[in-house]
Amino acid sequence: MKSRPVVVDASAALSLLLPQDDSLELVALLERLRIDGATFFVPELLWLEVTNSLLRRHHWTGAEAIEAVHRLEQIGLGTIETNRGTRLIALGLAERFGLTVYDAIYLALAETMDARLVTLDGALSTAAGSRAMRVAGAVSEEPAPYERAATWASWKGLSGYLASLRAEVAPSATSTRPRTRSGSRPRSRSRAQQAQRRQ
Repeated sequence: MKSRPVVVDASAALSLLLPQDDSLELVALLERLRIDGATFFVPELLWLEVTNSLLRRHHWTGAEAIEAVHRLEQIGLGTIETNRGTRLIALGLAERFGLTVYDAIYLALAETMDARLVTLDGALSTAAGSRAMRVAGAVSEEPAPYERAATWASWKGLSGYLASLRAEVAPSATSTRPRTRSGSRPRSRSRAQQAQRRQ
């Protein structure tokens, strides 16, 4: 039986690169998962977050950051390019749980992939619930905040936006009409325009 996929967030990735108390436990967890057949995934955002943190927060040189990114790549992290649908899910999660959208994208990716989530971020782990893979001592046990309802669903243009997302994700197999740059199909000419063209 193949193991569920695992999404790794930037806090976990940085823990692998920076000496921290929880680094050894995290390495052991990832190794157990690998032995069990897990595959690891990250959104493309991870690479920017990790590099930015190393350069700005930890004052690493560019050469040190590139070497660190190379070490992370050797772990076998599959990079997933998030689509508009996943970003919309992240928006809802960010609003619902009080997360940053940057953190919420990891949870949104885990939800869309039915994956587990490895994070050292207490708020993100709490929001992920049973999907989170906990590293002892690194996770807050506070309940997830439900003070705010998601308001994005009340946007007047949502129906059309969701329809365009659905069309982008699952285009009709019978349709051969080309898509425009925005992903929508070109509009058909009206009957009057067609008749006028024939003349």
